[in-house]
Amino acid sequence: MIDSNLIISDDGKTLCGIKDPNVTSVSIPNTITSIGMRAFNGCYSLVSVNIPNSVTSIEDYAFICCYLLQKITIPNSVRKIGCYAFSQCNSLQTINIPRSVTTIVFNPFECCSSLSSITVDSQNCNYESADGVLFEKGKKTIVAVPSGKNIHSYRIPNSVTKIGDGAFRGCKNLLSIDIPRSVTSISNCAFSDCTSLLSVDIPDTVSSIEGGTFSTCRSLQRISIPNSVTSIGRNPFLFCDFNSITIPDSVKSIGDYAFLHCESLKAIHIKVKNPNNIILGKDIFSCEAEESCVLFVPSDSLKEYCNHPIFSKFKNIVTE
Repeated sequence: MIDSNLIISDDGKTLCGIKDPNVTSVSIPNTITSIGMRAFNGCYSLVSVNIPNSVTSIEDYAFICCYLLQKITIPNSVRKIGCYAFSQCNSLQTINIPRSVTTIVFNPFECCSSLSSITVDSQNCNYESADGVLFEKGKKTIVAVPSGKNIHSYRIPNSVTKIGDGAFRGCKNLLSIDIPRSVTSISNCAFSDCTSLLSVDIPDTVSSIEGGTFSTCRSLQRISIPNSVTSIGRNPFLFCDFNSITIPDSVKSIGDYAFLHCESLKAIHIKVKNPNNIILGKDIFSCEAEESCVLFVPSDSLKEYCNHPIFSKFKNIVTE
């Protein structure tokens, strides 16, 4: 008999939701092939769930904010784990990826504060783990670093070319990161909410800083942007703590809210000679920054910056 507390799609194949969010235990029937988007969203008291071998996909946000979920066994039938599928499941300590999984979207385990290790079945052809960290097979892409892993520093392996979406998100113990020159891509929100991270040197093999990359890294005191970077995305440094930033002359675009709420920011060194050549988003800097920061510009570009519709808002523009 199917549990009357379950909300199931008309075709009987997708678990869409739970009627009583206060449930502590759920056994999913073996007629279900998909755990739908946000199916367990709001089940803050859920401690255990049994997933049958009939399930092939765990969709986006499926178990988000199941704070008390202590253990979950992903059966060897699941092929896809969607983005944020287990986000903020703060009681999860370990997770094992079976050999059947072929697709993992974003970092489905981001901000799981007690998660210390992710393991992968040795027969999985698409993913592997090393020291509890999840990689795509061949270690070219780092997928997920467990938020509860007690690491203060981490050196990304030289095999890695891409840091995946949200890979380090919520790693609050992380103080320093060593990014090798093999890395050419740092994806959206890769280091977001790493609240203890102090400094970062982006290698000169990286051409863009994507959206939210270092947002809410509230202890970030220093960031080095190389001359290889041509694009700074949307809110990559929101709520960071550095007091100085240098924007190299290679930068062609800066996205919305890029340096918003950087309360300690006192000096902005911009090396681009003609500000009219930069595509600028909205509210790149806060009003407080425009009032109190010193904007340092190239020695022969003062007039261009003083007449620019955005940069002219700065009260203190000087040459260097």
